[in-house]
Amino acid sequence: MRVLDIFRFSTIRLQVNLAAFELSTETLSERYNLNVEILDINNDAQISTWCDIINNSYTEFNFNIVSARTFLKDESYYKKTVTYLFTDNCTGDYCATISVGQYAKSPKVGGDFKIGVRKEFQGKGLGRLVILYGFSRLKERGLEVGESAIQIKRDTSLYLHFKLGFRPQYKPRYFALPASSKLYSIIKFFPLLKLRRAYNKFIDKENRKFNT
Repeated sequence: MRVLDIFRFSTIRLQVNLAAFELSTETLSERYNLNVEILDINNDAQISTWCDIINNSYTEFNFNIVSARTFLKDESYYKKTVTYLFTDNCTGDYCATISVGQYAKSPKVGGDFKIGVRKEFQGKGLGRLVILYGFSRLKERGLEVGESAIQIKRDTSLYLHFKLGFRPQYKPRYFALPASSKLYSIIKFFPLLKLRRAYNKFIDKENRKFNT
């Protein structure tokens, strides 16, 4: 098995019913002072902006225009992908991005495949708005289920998705994982165990808030 496959097992998947997702462009502008635009895959300036946001958001990435353009194009898992760029109207600065698309083999299911919020804008609720907006656009396209793939080490992102109604998928239906090898059966146990513990911890915390 390739080393790259092994690293994939640290990624877990969450799903949500999109019925309750509703955040329009107008609301985003009027209530939250954010502007949003669709990235043009052929616009080098916009691609460069996307690279800046993602590279700032994650220490492990170093995208350039060429690698970003390749990454953002439709690939085998997704079709009809769209990337949104968000601007803080108060400062005029680009602050966040989300890329979403429809699963190629599941016409009623879609997901995000890259979310980024610049470090200076983190901790202000922007991530929540970005996720709501991206999945609201998928709902507009007639999709019923949203899925998000998250590295198990990103606790903050996990809890944010739980709060938005996403629930753990211990046996993902829409991605064919290589479950044939013994190594897979051993490795997959650890992120799924952490996922279960994280979700139970979230539920316990919510129950305590409800009961106080």
